[in-house]
Amino acid sequence: MSPFVVSRVQKRNRLLLGVGVLVAIAVSMWLPVQQLVVMKMLPFDNKSEFQVILDMPEGNSLERTQRVLFELSDALNDVEEVNDYQIYAGTAAPINFNGLVRHYFMRQAPEKGTFKLT
Repeated sequence: MSPFVVSRVQKRNRLLLGVGVLVAIAVSMWLPVQQLVVMKMLPFDNKSEFQVILDMPEGNSLERTQRVLFELSDALNDVEEVNDYQIYAGTAAPINFNGLVRHYFMRQAPEKGTFKLT
């Protein structure tokens, strides 16, 4: 820090540091404009998935949650648009974009269930 605080040319050094920081910021903003780096805020999510979140009353057992999910699956077996499904009782489903945004990966309780349709 001494070149910026106690040096004879401290003002010049601070000015050069400030200009250097501003130039670095300007260059970092110029790179996406020239498409030298790709800016992508959200992932592509064009999957044909549907996720049903089940929240049973607190204190329900894992077996009861699983039984309700099985009853749901029996009702959906006759729907021709449903190709496949996965059931998760008491634990989180594998993370996807929807789960990432809504923090579904934190669902760890016996009364929590997820039904994932494809």
